[in-house]
Amino acid sequence: MLSTSKERDAGESRVLNYMVLTKNTRPIAGTAGRSMPDINTSTVVEDIKEVKTVSNTKQIQIQRQVAVQTGRDHVIVTRTNTHVTAPGQRPPTKDNPQRQPWAATMKPKQEAEMLMNAVLPVAEKMLKEHGEFYPYGGCMKLDGTIAHVGATDPDSDRPKSKDLIYLLRSSLQEMAQSRQCKAVAVVFDVAVTLPNSDRKSDAIQVCVEHTEGYSVEVFFPYQIVDDTVVYGETYAQLGKHEVLPTYYFFPEAKLPR
Repeated sequence: MLSTSKERDAGESRVLNYMVLTKNTRPIAGTAGRSMPDINTSTVVEDIKEVKTVSNTKQIQIQRQVAVQTGRDHVIVTRTNTHVTAPGQRPPTKDNPQRQPWAATMKPKQEAEMLMNAVLPVAEKMLKEHGEFYPYGGCMKLDGTIAHVGATDPDSDRPKSKDLIYLLRSSLQEMAQSRQCKAVAVVFDVAVTLPNSDRKSDAIQVCVEHTEGYSVEVFFPYQIVDDTVVYGETYAQLGKHEVLPTYYFFPEAKLPR
């Protein structure tokens, strides 16, 4: 094992920063007791193991049970040279934890969520400070790092949002097609009609696409109250592949002439 808890904490922080996530502080409960996974999201229960050997401990059993019961993946993040004892070495399934070196490729949906979580705070900051924001974007590079992407119109001091969105989409598409990134996001301000309601609201719209075909549009309704952004209920819909057309993902598909 690493010699001190400080070194283990530093290792966990390095992984969480790479994933653009904060450490989970909410325990989960199984029949064998309670456990505190390092990452606990709507799609995955995940634990970071900065140790030389990982075995099927009670903690891992609890996490696996909760993940299975809630229809999520269970992932163990390790160093590339960490020894994982049986059953960790069996092919990963819902009933058996996946072992994932921390820099390994995650699922497209997870990577898209990471990118969204990384770019969203910029909109909130601008809303707090200025009450509005211009469209902007972001991308996840092939090594998993996140880059923010902006757009400007040299011919106007007050560019139209639709023009900036077009520039962003064009730029991000070029980056993806030249294999500079594997996920892209465009963020802009919209007015929406809330689901199951006739009430209107301002919302931050985040359009995220992955080169493996995942595409989603997520809406964050909000109000600004005393210089604070107060969010309503988030909702999402299938994306339209406006940056990465479907033919881009499948080499066997016919490209448009």
